[in-house]
Amino acid sequence: MEAPKIPPSDRQIAEELSKVEAEPLLPVEKWLIFGSLSLGISLLGLLLWISHRYFPIAGE
Repeated sequence: MEAPKIPPSDRQIAEELSKVEAEPLLPVEKWLIFGSLSLGISLLGLLLWISHRYFPIAGE
């Protein structure tokens, strides 16, 4: 029978992560991030325009 495995402590995790070297983003990853952000901002703008156009506030 196998002994239960003890999960690593926060200190051990921090030590292992400090050993890992940071990797730069690939061009496709940069493009995906930029595309997602621009799509989100564009859709928020569209939603804002639609809400002002079709559901005006009484005071305006």
